[in-house]
Amino acid sequence: MKRILLSFLAAGSILAATAQTTVAPAIPRDEKIEQQVEALLKK
Repeated sequence: MKRILLSFLAAGSILAATAQTTVAPAIPRDEKIEQQVEALLKK
């Protein structure tokens, strides 16, 4: 009985850990700023 419970617990932990694969960026992407950065890097 303990093995079955531990198996379900382990499977649940693995599923919960892999469920959050996408993380939103801390700072949203701004195309205007990106273009300015690229222009500065080209200089």
